[in-house]
Amino acid sequence: GLSAGDGGQQVFGAESCASECPKVLKDDVICTMDYSPKLCGCNDCEYSNSCWAATAGFAPAACRDKPRCPESSDFFFMSESDEMCSLLRFGCKVGQEPFFITGCGCGCKPKQ
Repeated sequence: GLSAGDGGQQVFGAESCASECPKVLKDDVICTMDYSPKLCGCNDCEYSNSCWAATAGFAPAACRDKPRCPESSDFFFMSESDEMCSLLRFGCKVGQEPFFITGCGCGCKPKQ
């Protein structure tokens, strides 16, 4: 739900399931620019770090680390959506095998 933040600003709580991610609303908080991305709430809103997530009203328990996805050109992604990956049926070329990485997607990669 919504609660009043400092200065009468509205802050979305972690239980809020809006279609859009809550914006960073508190302007009296200073956060570092370190990048350790957090996915928060039920719609996986992404924030640069825990401090930025907290300024949007998310408690640490509502957030998790964003997985590190492979960036190799050897990985061929069929989809980057976990939901879509659960529905897809696909075959890989000879010498490849399917992969699924939660939060990254699915596709084909070289056999190991």
